Amino acid sequence: MKGFMALIFLLIIAAVAGYFFNPDVKKFVNNQLLYDTGVKNHVSYGYKWKSKDGAWQLTQEPPSDGTLYEKIKVRDDWNVMDAPAAPK
Repeated sequence: MKGFMALIFLLIIAAVAGYFFNPDVKKFVNNQLLYDTGVKNHVSYGYKWKSKDGAWQLTQEPPSDGTLYEKIKVRDDWNVMDAPAAPK
């Protein structure tokens, strides 16, 4: 019984190591297995810069007038608004 448990433990360690150290396995798990469950990596990119009047701008396209901007990661599944206060 101890030998069987040790074998199971080693198989689990090998599977976890394969996920972390083999990019093909990680890509397969993320793209194929998690896609079917609805759990996906909801990351897209946006652009952030200050307009001429000093207001921050956040858009999906970079500014076309040569303004310096920062490319940022945006998670589609995160709520950016504060939650409303709970009723008392």
